[in-house]
Amino acid sequence: MSHPLLNLYKLVEPEMNQVSKVIETTLLNTQTKPLREINSYILSAKGKRLRPLLCLLFFKVHNGKSENLNQVIHLAAALELIHMASLIHDDIIDKADIRHNQPSVYAKWGTEAAIPIGVYLYSMSLSLIAKTNNIALLQRISKTVQHLCEGELVQVLERDNLNLDIKSHLLALKKKTAVLFSLACFSGTYLAGQSLRTCYKAKHFGFGLGMGFQISDDVMDFTATEKQLGKKPGQDYEQGEMTLPILLLLKNASPELQKTLITSMQSKEATFDQIKDLLVQHPHAIENTKSLALGYLNVAKKSLEGLPQNSYKDSFEAILTLLQNRM
Repeated sequence: MSHPLLNLYKLVEPEMNQVSKVIETTLLNTQTKPLREINSYILSAKGKRLRPLLCLLFFKVHNGKSENLNQVIHLAAALELIHMASLIHDDIIDKADIRHNQPSVYAKWGTEAAIPIGVYLYSMSLSLIAKTNNIALLQRISKTVQHLCEGELVQVLERDNLNLDIKSHLLALKKKTAVLFSLACFSGTYLAGQSLRTCYKAKHFGFGLGMGFQISDDVMDFTATEKQLGKKPGQDYEQGEMTLPILLLLKNASPELQKTLITSMQSKEATFDQIKDLLVQHPHAIENTKSLALGYLNVAKKSLEGLPQNSYKDSFEAILTLLQNRM
């Protein structure tokens, strides 16, 4: 997905370079050699940086004033640090060895180092947010981090719950993923000086995009390769997490298959490859998951109505198309 996104990054290339510089300066500004080593490693595993990209694009689509650009740069950098911190803690919880096609911080340095590193990144994000001198945004960001933690906690506590209802699962996805996308879109619009009504429309775009993004990840976990994912497929399943394809497979299975599935999954006898084979045999689960993702992407597309017609608006539609085509 990163290659098709390159044209979108070019729209805000100077600003994205500034965001990267702020992140690099923030993480390498330490005299503690082991910390500097770990932070350098984290920087080498650069992700897609979608959240800073969205923040900048929403600022630009509304022709945000140049005197506010420094605030946007620091806020966008803070959002990426929050995301990076959440991934490090996710890998600890999931015992994930691979992240961005290389050993995770957890795998390379262990839990004892990965936990404080994640907290360190959160604290660095707060120092960047403070530079925006905006209490209203600080409050929103604090609430968002709270939701991130709640989403992760619920997902962990609901592991191996074969009776998990889809509504509860979607709420956890909203908190774990969509809220940070929403915040990025809201913040860029807010710092561009737009009305709260316009900011909330941007937030709705982020919500639809984030939900579509996470649900499409659930699909790709069963359909993509390790190289495409940047991590080993099946990690969620092996940890007992009930993703949408599995929940929909269980919900719509015949009574006989449902009974067999529940028994084998409870006893941990059902392997990831066996579940993949069942999803091929019963394609409705993947197809219904895709349909749900497309529904959220349509929510995002509808929220773009009324935006100024320019290349930045076109970029949002391009992101939605890319997500739709990746499944």
